Amino acid sequence: MPSKSAISCGSSITASALMQTYFDWIKCFIFFHDKRHPKNLGARNVEVFLTQLAGTGKISASTQG
Repeated sequence: MPSKSAISCGSSITASALMQTYFDWIKCFIFFHDKRHPKNLGARNVEVFLTQLAGTGKISASTQG
């Protein structure tokens, strides 16, 4: 069984990678909408972004719920 510190270390690496993925998607979202701040964008903008991603094959259409 791995030590508690090994488990913590693994979780930290996973969390860091997840955070980087979130930042990358947020950056793509902002650039897709001509560098507009996300607080000025709404649900329709998210819909348009996800539809474009599904159309280019970068995400599954089922992601759009």
